[in-house]
Amino acid sequence: MPEVNVLSGETMGTTYNITCILEKSITLEAVSDDIKRALKRVNRSMSVFDNQSEISLFNAKLDTLPMRISNHFYKVLTEAAFVSNLSKGAWDGTLKPMVDLWGFGSKDKPKQIPSDQAIVESGQHIGFSKIHFYKKGRQAFIEKKDPLVTLDLGSIAKGYGVDHVASVLKKMGLSRFIVEVGGEIYVSGEKIDGEPWIIGINSPEKSAAVTDIFVALALKDQAIATSGDYRNWIDLNGVSFAHTLDPRTLMPLQNHVISVSVIAPNCTLADGLTTALMVLGPLEGEKMIENIPDIKALIVTKENETYTVYSSTHFKSHIV
Repeated sequence: MPEVNVLSGETMGTTYNITCILEKSITLEAVSDDIKRALKRVNRSMSVFDNQSEISLFNAKLDTLPMRISNHFYKVLTEAAFVSNLSKGAWDGTLKPMVDLWGFGSKDKPKQIPSDQAIVESGQHIGFSKIHFYKKGRQAFIEKKDPLVTLDLGSIAKGYGVDHVASVLKKMGLSRFIVEVGGEIYVSGEKIDGEPWIIGINSPEKSAAVTDIFVALALKDQAIATSGDYRNWIDLNGVSFAHTLDPRTLMPLQNHVISVSVIAPNCTLADGLTTALMVLGPLEGEKMIENIPDIKALIVTKENETYTVYSSTHFKSHIV
């Protein structure tokens, strides 16, 4: 009888966990090796912590000349552009200079309210429209419209890492597995007993343990991603600020959204949409999601210690 196997490790500044049911003559060692190679490819492409990654080399460029990129980078940029356009700029991959300005980008940097002048100056080089990417034949390219614009795709790249590993496992002949990278998940097939895999969403409480489940979902051949600010608030001058910035205002969010979960056909899309919905909030967010087939969302707000849960029409069908 097939056995459930679990493989774990570190990648992309976080951890990964793969639960799989081996089929045919596939060995666990072969699966582990292919997973590591797949994640290394994604890191080599989009890790801002690797000075020689594609994204780091792009950020270091101070010209507007085209740069050839891998299909991995191109695929993420394509999904990112879709999320950016769909959300009317609520998602933006060029925000890192502003995140650093507030001190949110590193534990070592002081948290501060930037001056209006600093926000204006840094904001001049922010905007996803300041980059251009395209294909010429089979080759992909990216170029800057502003030499000082930089990219950080951390809010969507983990989801792509999940999708890439899932694709590799399927090519190996596996059909029943869960891929999780930093909390972003893709579920394929069913458990050994034919029942659906059950995925838990963590309770959106600052003091909650990772085992505290807010809601449990039954999923099959779907991805789920969750973003939250319930552990990432700071007090500056007596005012509480969320770590997530609104690209449209260049200010921290004040819409009381503390957690967003999105179910989608792939994890790249789910990952990007959670960040966009954090910014949009429940009213704009629900309106956007209802118009996209196969996308479901759960948005949690907290105001004056009162929690409010918003869910799209078909999200509840997954709750167990």
